[in-house]
Amino acid sequence: MSSPPVPRWDASSSCRKKDATVVARLRAAGAILLGKTNTPEFTLGGLGGISTSSNLLFGASHNPYDLTRSTAGSSGGAGAIVAACGAAFDIGSDWGGSIRGPAHNNGIAGIKPTSVRVPRTGHIIDYGGVFDLWQQLGPMTRRVEDLTLITPIISGPDFRDAACAPVPWADPQKVDLKPLRLAYCVDNGGTGRQATDEDVKATVRQAVKWLEPIVAGVKEDIPLQTITELNAARTKLIMGDGWAFYKRLADKWGSKNFSPSVKERMAQVTPISTAEYVAAWEQQDLGKSRMLTWMKDYDVLILPVSGKAAQPIDAEPGTGFGGPGAGWQYTGIFNSTGWPSVVVRTGTSADGKLPIGVQVIAKPWREDICLAVAAYLEGKSGGWKKPNLV
Repeated sequence: MSSPPVPRWDASSSCRKKDATVVARLRAAGAILLGKTNTPEFTLGGLGGISTSSNLLFGASHNPYDLTRSTAGSSGGAGAIVAACGAAFDIGSDWGGSIRGPAHNNGIAGIKPTSVRVPRTGHIIDYGGVFDLWQQLGPMTRRVEDLTLITPIISGPDFRDAACAPVPWADPQKVDLKPLRLAYCVDNGGTGRQATDEDVKATVRQAVKWLEPIVAGVKEDIPLQTITELNAARTKLIMGDGWAFYKRLADKWGSKNFSPSVKERMAQVTPISTAEYVAAWEQQDLGKSRMLTWMKDYDVLILPVSGKAAQPIDAEPGTGFGGPGAGWQYTGIFNSTGWPSVVVRTGTSADGKLPIGVQVIAKPWREDICLAVAAYLEGKSGGWKKPNLV
C-alpha cells in the first residue's frame, strides 16, 4: 500500500506548530529546548544588517567578550549564548556565513555541513528555489567534539526536503592527518573597511605553522579570480529579482513590516532580465566546477572567516556582497560551492580581548577532514576561552 504524500512545510497551515526536522531529531536524542536566540529579520538581514544580528523586536545581540561589539549574524544570538555558557549548543543557519561569522566573533566552534546533508524543513528559509543549495543548518558549540556529536544526529533525509541526500557520515577520529595536502590564504586583497587585519593574517599563519609538520604538504594558494566571479554571480542572483523572494517570505510568514535597512535595500535594487538571471546561474555553476578542479590538488583549505575581529555594533558596514575583502568573499563562496566548513577559535585580536577563528574547508561530504583538522587546531590553540562576564 502506498504511503500518503507528505505535505510541504506551509506557514499558513498547522505545520508551523510542529518542530523543524532538526529540532525534532535533537529532542528525540534527549536535547532540551531552552529558548530561541536573537537573529536578524528572516535570518537574512534587518535593522542594522546581518553584521549586528539586530531586529525590530529585540534590538541587537551583544558580544560576551565586549558588549559594545557585534556577534555577527545571522545566528548571532546563538553564537553569544553558547560562548557565554548559557546553552551547551545551538543550531544556526548559514546562507552566506551565518554560522561561521558568529562562531568567529564569539570564539566558539561551528560547522556549515555540505549542502543538502541536513534537511531545512521548518526553517524560515527552507528548501527549494534558486538558492536551494546555499542554505545549510548546523550546530554551534564551544568544542569541536560536540560538533562531531551533534551533526550526524540532524543529518539525513526527512522525506520533505527533496534535495537532502543520504550520504554516510565519516568518522573524524579515523582521519589520518599525515597524507593531507593543505592550501591556505591569509588575504583576499580588500582595502579600507574590507581589508584583512594583521592579527587575522597572523592567526591563519599560526594555524598553518601548527599543521605544517604533520601534513604532507602546504602551499599558499587560492583561485581568487574564480572566487571573484562566483561572488559576482552570487550578487546578481541575490538582487536580480528585485528582492521579490524576500517579499514572498514576508507574505508566507505574515510579516507586515520590514526594517528600515531592508526597505532601503529593496528601493535601491532594479530587477535584471530573465536572460541575465539565467546567465548568472550558469556563471555560478561554471565557477563551482572550476573550484572543484582547483581543489583536486588539495585536501583541506585554511583561510579567514572575516577580515577583522568583532567590530562595534554601530560600525558602518562595508559595501558590496562579494568584493575583495568582504566577509562573504571568505564565507559566501562556500555556500555557492556547497563545501563543508568548520570554524574554530585559533587566535586573539591584537589588543588581547577578542577571539579570532579560522575556516577549515574540505571537498564535499568530507566533514570528517574539516573536523579532524579543526580538533587538532583547537588542541594547539585552546579553542574557546571563557568571557570575562561569565
